[in-house]
Amino acid sequence: MTSYKASSVAQLSELIDSELAVLRELKPVLQLKQRALVENQVAVLHDLADQELRLGGRLSVLEEQRLATQRSLATELGDVRPEASVGELIASIPAGQDCFALQEGARKLREEVVAVGQLNLDNGHLMQNLLDYTAMVIRLAARTESGEGYGRDGKISEGQAARALLDDRI
Repeated sequence: MTSYKASSVAQLSELIDSELAVLRELKPVLQLKQRALVENQVAVLHDLADQELRLGGRLSVLEEQRLATQRSLATELGDVRPEASVGELIASIPAGQDCFALQEGARKLREEVVAVGQLNLDNGHLMQNLLDYTAMVIRLAARTESGEGYGRDGKISEGQAARALLDDRI
């Protein structure tokens, strides 16, 4: 491996470490978001969404850089397709080259991505439950047991509601 290739491996390892650092910043934000969703703290959710957006932007830039570095390294290695994964790149690096830092970084990154993905999935379910609950409350406020409902003018109309506030399919 030439020194240029060794520097590409080092650069890739640094980018993976940077992504890992951002994910580790993002994880507590998502955990706080989970608590805020459970406790219905809308103001806190707004602040956390701003943090999440900022960290997501940083992560997106690092991800683009990492993928470009991977493509470059794949080209340098020769027999590797440009869209090769980090694992495929590591397997293609000639024996005797120290790739331990890259392997460890890739393993940790994979674990952190899975953990953050699970938090996002959980938060998505919590958000959907909150939206479902809000829709139910609005439907209950719009209709009474007697079939009365609120009309377009905001007054109670007799019989069937002129229009449901929310579509029942939500």
